[in-house]
Amino acid sequence: MKKLLVLCGLSLLIWTHPVSAKETSSYDVKGMEKAIDHMIVDQFQDELQDAVADFYKRDSVELQYDWKEQRYDVVELEQSKDGHKLQYPYVVTFNVLVYDSKKKERIGTDTLTFGVVPVTSKETAKKQGKMFSVAKLLNYRHGEPIK
Repeated sequence: MKKLLVLCGLSLLIWTHPVSAKETSSYDVKGMEKAIDHMIVDQFQDELQDAVADFYKRDSVELQYDWKEQRYDVVELEQSKDGHKLQYPYVVTFNVLVYDSKKKERIGTDTLTFGVVPVTSKETAKKQGKMFSVAKLLNYRHGEPIK
């Protein structure tokens, strides 16, 4: 009887207690895509910066992302699957705006494509020094600055 009363009391508390999950970030599909895109850009920031600096052969380059641009997506993600085999399990393409920080001018609208192998264990992450993924630059395409 005592267990039944405790169980009923807990059930009543659970049903009447407001759930606060809505107070955290609640996204629609478009909002979730944008959040994931931002997370992917954050994860690849070092690789992007290194690839751009290497391409332009100078350290004065800075990257920006035009999230409102309608002609392209900042991040495009492809997954290898049956009937669509890629060189890597994932291929991520970034469209970036490149600026020369010394000259204060845009010098390119570039597209960088990386092959990505996800890190699936803590041991692998420790060996490779990365927690999320291992990436290799597959293609760098320079484009003239968009006006």
